[in-house]
Amino acid sequence: MLLERPGDPRRAVELLEAIDPNRFPITETVDHTLAVYARQFAFRGRLYEKLGERDKAIAAYERFAAIWANADAVLQPDVRAARAAIARLREGEE
Repeated sequence: MLLERPGDPRRAVELLEAIDPNRFPITETVDHTLAVYARQFAFRGRLYEKLGERDKAIAAYERFAAIWANADAVLQPDVRAARAAIARLREGEE
């Protein structure tokens, strides 16, 4: 993601944390804003992993997996990847 390129994952995750769906515009056309909102939780998880914040990474991945649990089949690999990340992070808690 572009926010991460300057090499500042902390700033990138702070910007993502500021996203609030209550601020999204409501329109009568198809709006992909909620899909972007959901996907940013997976990105947050990766950023939190880079920052060594395991609990926050797990929480972000769990939120993503919950939002997209019933998503179309084409999106399920992303859900499986998030669940695999959760399992991997939990294994490291020992």
